[in-house]
Amino acid sequence: MGWYNLGLANIELTKRNIGDKNELINSGIIQLNQAELLKPNLGAYDLARAYAVKGESENTIKWLSKWKSYPDYVLETISNEADFDSLKDEPILKN
Repeated sequence: MGWYNLGLANIELTKRNIGDKNELINSGIIQLNQAELLKPNLGAYDLARAYAVKGESENTIKWLSKWKSYPDYVLETISNEADFDSLKDEPILKN
């Protein structure tokens, strides 16, 4: 859980414009990838959020697809997440 929590913290700091935005988001992505390696599906959704915040729609969609492949995903979570607003017309956000 340590990598996961660090990754989440760095995403939130990025969104609040605290510190070096590029360094924080890149660190967050690395940390969430570590969490995902240790426990699959722990970081997939938040990796999608991180890439959305970074403006990388292709990676966002890749990680949302991975997250949706797990049996315990909840589609409503995506529609309530402001980080995905720029992708609201993408099919992955609709079904």
